[in-house]
Amino acid sequence: MANNVSDKSLNVLVARPHTAAEQLVNLLTTNGIAAQACIPFDYTRNQTSQALVSHFKQVIDIAIFVSPAAVEFAEGIQALLQWPVKQWFAVGASTQKRLSRFGIDALAPECYDSEGLLALPELEQVEGKRILIVRGDGGRELIARTLQERRAFVQYFESYRRVWRKLPENIAKQWKAAGINCIVVTSVAIFEYLAEQLDLSDSYWRQHCQWLVVSNRIAEAARAMGITEITVSDGANNHVLLQQLTQLSV
Repeated sequence: MANNVSDKSLNVLVARPHTAAEQLVNLLTTNGIAAQACIPFDYTRNQTSQALVSHFKQVIDIAIFVSPAAVEFAEGIQALLQWPVKQWFAVGASTQKRLSRFGIDALAPECYDSEGLLALPELEQVEGKRILIVRGDGGRELIARTLQERRAFVQYFESYRRVWRKLPENIAKQWKAAGINCIVVTSVAIFEYLAEQLDLSDSYWRQHCQWLVVSNRIAEAARAMGITEITVSDGANNHVLLQQLTQLSV
């Protein structure tokens, strides 16, 4: 874990989807940490019930949901309890909790990422099984590739897509003037989006701003851009992030 780069109070930029960003910002400010949100994209439905039904010609042995948004938009297309699925999986706790709201009891790994999911014993022997991965547009191919290597029949259902927001051209100057000295990032895609918005030739963002990320993959992407002050969180849960930020502010 990186050490805090400054003895000043943290002023955090939370780069997450709308609801998740608002929840974390509220939690941080309630606990005395200055924070503001950067909403990188909006969600919109990407598929239709007709496209979904095409997957239901045979029973689905395993359905894997990669995010809460994937759950919400899939439920909006057709009630999940009507899906002909034998076994349900969620990549993380938030996704698992969202599925439970719709009456679905899904398995989730203790390590909330693709690698953790693939390490579950229930996904080791999947030869010949029909697996549907429900996600947004794009993303990592690790789950599908690994399950295909295990001789499963894998398909995607992209229930939503992301519409990336265009930020003001001078947003980096605005954030710097506002005293932002810590940025929370929860995906590689969001990091790459921020990297486009920020002038990373400015040593402030590379060497004097603390980056709190939720996976080693994001940390590796940040290091490749020359960023030095990186902390890898123990998870993406809001209370875990609060704990990490509290430690950084000491």
